[in-house]
Amino acid sequence: MAPLEYKYLKQNPKGNTEEALFYFIYLSYEVLGKQFEDFFKKNFQLSPNQTHLLCYLKFYKKISMSVLADMMNSSRQHMTKLVDSLAERKLVVRSYDLKDRRTVYVEPTETALMDIDTGERRFISHLLRNIACLPEEKQAETINAINLTSEFLSRIKIEINDIPESPL
Repeated sequence: MAPLEYKYLKQNPKGNTEEALFYFIYLSYEVLGKQFEDFFKKNFQLSPNQTHLLCYLKFYKKISMSVLADMMNSSRQHMTKLVDSLAERKLVVRSYDLKDRRTVYVEPTETALMDIDTGERRFISHLLRNIACLPEEKQAETINAINLTSEFLSRIKIEINDIPESPL
């Protein structure tokens, strides 16, 4: 889509179901995802990939490099560089499987967990301030919509290899 079309999309959120879904995907990234990444870049000097990696580690605590690379759609070589950059900053530590020394695990340090937790709380406080600016009725509607959307997203399954047939 051309930049002009995105500008139009941002100004006109209503439309048919397909347009509404695309609008939701686009704005979810632009308003939340990208700003979350930018927030961590500015406040913690973390790249988007470093931020994502630390968020995964927050939830999984300890994970193998190969699984982490798969989760982040990254090569193992790139993952090694990414983990190296975080290890230099003392944000992650590596460990090895005692039975298979080829398996390398990564886990966050206490500093990393504190930074991610602090950053998340600060980012969420910005969102809550925005919600608080709404009339009370809209605040409740917004929170309910967030809960409903979160529940839906936790169960959604998208077929990656499912390419619709061309009408031609």
